[in-house]
Amino acid sequence: MKKSMTLTFFAFVLFSKTQEIETFKKIYFPLIEQTKQNISEEIEEIKMPKNLEKRWSDYLYGKKKPTPTHEKNENKNEKNIYWCTAFVQKQMIDYYGMEECKNAGIIKGNGEKIGGTWDLLNILRNNGSVVWEKEEKSSEIAKKAKEKKINLTELLAATNTREAEKFLEEGDIIFAWYPQSLFKHHYVTHSCIYIGEKEGKKYILQEWGRKVEVLELEKLYKRTPGGIDAIARPFRKIKLSEDINA
Repeated sequence: MKKSMTLTFFAFVLFSKTQEIETFKKIYFPLIEQTKQNISEEIEEIKMPKNLEKRWSDYLYGKKKPTPTHEKNENKNEKNIYWCTAFVQKQMIDYYGMEECKNAGIIKGNGEKIGGTWDLLNILRNNGSVVWEKEEKSSEIAKKAKEKKINLTELLAATNTREAEKFLEEGDIIFAWYPQSLFKHHYVTHSCIYIGEKEGKKYILQEWGRKVEVLELEKLYKRTPGGIDAIARPFRKIKLSEDINA
């Protein structure tokens, strides 16, 4: 009799546990599957298309050559203070494609390049693409100091704390002001692309004086002693379009 009661008790417990498990499955399994689906969709949303599976460091290691913004037979005496920005825009188009650049605000909706470096920075700032910005820009410091007899290079260098460097990621657009523009009576801001780190040193891709170069970031500071004024990251999230999915 006792044995029979014991077996009945265990059968009841097992049945109860089975019911609990089934109830658990009905309630939580759909939630688990939905969570998996949500995660999968999120990963799919930020996955890079196949034609974009390349690195900016390809320029750093010589696997890819940048395209200059001007032709060899072009008049090199023509004045244009925004070659650096035109170059940045061209590289972004070559890398991401025209439509993505329009969506990111790097190129105007009609396909035209944005004229000035500050114009580009303002657009990216309004788009929420600026990830770091210096509290007081180098050009503002220079404007205040212009009337005084001080060493502007030393003054700007003192403000270059290298704080911005820890925010840099491959493909970021760097904005930096160089004091030589004071002698031209305009405040020119330079722009370039951060392409990664090699042997512990950070490198940029830029067009300077119509010369395309891969340059160590530390060497840029010799030209722009105030360091980085702003960092923009236009392509934080790239969604796959139907034509790329195909």
